[in-house]
Amino acid sequence: MRAGVRILSPRPARGSCELEGVDLWTKSCDMSIMSKVLTVDPDFDKQAVFQLLSKFDLSAGDVAEVFSSYLKLRAPTVDDLDSFRNVLKKRGTEAQIEILEAAGPLLTSEEIRKKLGVASRQTIHNYKKDGALLSISFANRKGDYFPAFQVDGHEIRAWVPQLLRRIGVGWDALSFLVARRRDLAGASYLEAVLADPRKVPMMLAAADVYVS
Repeated sequence: MRAGVRILSPRPARGSCELEGVDLWTKSCDMSIMSKVLTVDPDFDKQAVFQLLSKFDLSAGDVAEVFSSYLKLRAPTVDDLDSFRNVLKKRGTEAQIEILEAAGPLLTSEEIRKKLGVASRQTIHNYKKDGALLSISFANRKGDYFPAFQVDGHEIRAWVPQLLRRIGVGWDALSFLVARRRDLAGASYLEAVLADPRKVPMMLAAADVYVS
């Protein structure tokens, strides 16, 4: 970091954010303010940006927002983009771990084929392609993985394809399901519908809002 550079930090106050000079950004900072900091201080060192993005608990989307603001001022180099990809990969991996911990066990194509009692993995592939099964994949692994919660006995839970018609991307749908909800007293929609199928319409209505 260049000597004498002042790093600004937002402080939430009564629903708004103010800028105050401090040593580091706080975890509670507002992303719009973080972007403005990069705009008003064009001498801010790129390496300092990378270090801050890697240290704080930001989502991949937050990282992209801050970095895009910075690149409006500084043309990217190959090294810049490599650093950005590394930060995104780290944040994405951490977020995926949290989602998987909340979602429970994953099944391979062969495992879910056996649970559903179908003849071949091609059938599973067709289910996934048609939006009947929620699947996820990983950058460092081959094949698809299927959250076990979507199978009830030898059947796919009826609400799974209904959810996927609204949120078609596996990771997005899974993230939506496992997020803690204030209106559910801290529970997730996944926990709610597994405990009480009568809450499925509520979950699907929330999914409609989520994608609107």
